[in-house]
Amino acid sequence: MIYYLLLVIILASRPLYRAMHSTSKRIIVTSCLCAILIIIAALRSPSVGVDTNQFYNTYQSIGTKGIDSRLFARYEPLFVLLCAALNLISNNAQLLLIVTSILIVAPVGYFVYRWSKEPVLSLFFYVTLNFYFVGLNMMRQAIAMSMVLLAMLCFERGRRVHFLLVAAVAILFHYSAVVAVAAIMLTKIGYSNRVAAVYCALAVLAAVLFGTALDVATQIVGHELYDPEFLKPNYFGAVLIALFT
Repeated sequence: MIYYLLLVIILASRPLYRAMHSTSKRIIVTSCLCAILIIIAALRSPSVGVDTNQFYNTYQSIGTKGIDSRLFARYEPLFVLLCAALNLISNNAQLLLIVTSILIVAPVGYFVYRWSKEPVLSLFFYVTLNFYFVGLNMMRQAIAMSMVLLAMLCFERGRRVHFLLVAAVAILFHYSAVVAVAAIMLTKIGYSNRVAAVYCALAVLAAVLFGTALDVATQIVGHELYDPEFLKPNYFGAVLIALFT
């Protein structure tokens, strides 16, 4: 019910946004939509999202036992430090959901306002294409993704130092962000058929070697990074199975 109500609110606000010619009023509309998204995410139950309860328990564990060095083997440094810092304010793990919801949605709202000709429509796709709901589950990845969007803005404006700083924040929230950061820098390479062919070859190579790379990474860190049963049904895995089996 909340999902459909959210879509109705977003779509209903589009004519209002288009009718406004004042920049400040358009900012208000976009901000209100993002605020709604933040509130829904921030007030959700720990049962919403497969991984949310895990983060909830980790937050409470840090609050009662302090930072265990083993946590850095399981989570990225900035996530652990964020949990520790928020525990100084309150040991109620709902605070983690509130702050991470802001860190996830606010940068997205700023990004679509700055780059999109139709910010409201962009937010509609943000919800309907499930990017918003990814943040309700995989909060570390979602924060990293949002930081990558800010890094893109910095990169396009030529603010290299800001880009590196924001990119570092993204990577320290989830190491997979290094791929997105590299992709941003590769956009400066001019397009040609040869470049496109190289990208396609690298994509296929990455797909084929994904399992091997995961096994090597598992041996390096000394524990299983992801449950193999979890990897089998995801969209990426489904494509690989169709292509190579």
